[in-house]
Amino acid sequence: MKISPLFAVLMTSLLATVSGDMLDFDEGSGDPAAGANPFLGLWEGLDTFDGSIIRYSITCDGDTCDVRGSDSYRSDLDPDGDFICEPTGRFLSYGEGTVDGNTLTIPETTFACAESPGVEIYQEGDYLVYDEMNKVATIMTTDTGYRFPVNLHKISCN
Repeated sequence: MKISPLFAVLMTSLLATVSGDMLDFDEGSGDPAAGANPFLGLWEGLDTFDGSIIRYSITCDGDTCDVRGSDSYRSDLDPDGDFICEPTGRFLSYGEGTVDGNTLTIPETTFACAESPGVEIYQEGDYLVYDEMNKVATIMTTDTGYRFPVNLHKISCN
């Protein structure tokens, strides 16, 4: 099958246009546009205390955000000295917060073990601080017994 030169030029032009649009990193690069909510997206970080992976999915409507999290291993102990989330240590978390500038405050985060959702832990005063220069969000907490801060890196594009 022979391809006409006109067809080849048209297809090359079309492919270049589509490819150029797909490679336009100004939009959807994970960098928030001026005035956009910097927390919106999927975040991941390494818990330096136990080496587990922490992930947060953050969706927002204006300045109100729904925060869903997971940790591949939670090393907390209950009052009897047993690991809270046995046998695997995996847990899920959820909370709702509000954004003020570069801070997302989550007044109450509920933690539940993946294997036994009835086991819940309440932790007051979590917040994330977005660092524009380094493009990271740092999890902080007022609970001094816990091991935060943990730096999260955005792994999604808005």
